[in-house]
Amino acid sequence: MAGQPLLDTNELSKRLDAVGWFVERTLARNQVISLLGGVSDLERLINRIRSEIAIPREVVSLRKSLETIPRLREILDAEKDPADLWLAQGRAQTAAGSRRPDSQFTRRGAVIHAGEGESIKPGFSEELDNFRMAAKNARQYLAGLENRERERQASSR
Repeated sequence: MAGQPLLDTNELSKRLDAVGWFVERTLARNQVISLLGGVSDLERLINRIRSEIAIPREVVSLRKSLETIPRLREILDAEKDPADLWLAQGRAQTAAGSRRPDSQFTRRGAVIHAGEGESIKPGFSEELDNFRMAAKNARQYLAGLENRERERQASSR
């Protein structure tokens, strides 16, 4: 970061070794650049999700961005080099909490427009599934409610 320059010479040396790794490996560098071009602003997306203000498109964008991690690992692991230590340390930190991003809650090919109701996989939340079912069956639900209310009023007379 420009506001907080790296002052530790050991860490600076490791970072320069990592830059050198990419300079020497044009194919890997171009593949990583291509993959990272499709990655959204993860910090912004995560903050919006944590603040519970994210729209479905942002949740899908986070899933798609996280799906690049396994491919990035493949590229970076393809060639072992002593200078790769700095890169490996960063990968180890991300590996601890990563899992397939779509396997838990987002639906593959999810609709990314608010109001469609298909972004979150069925089964992720029982409450959400109940709301979704009620919305789909709203007319039948209202007709049933009306009939029950009529029966209740008729029996109280």
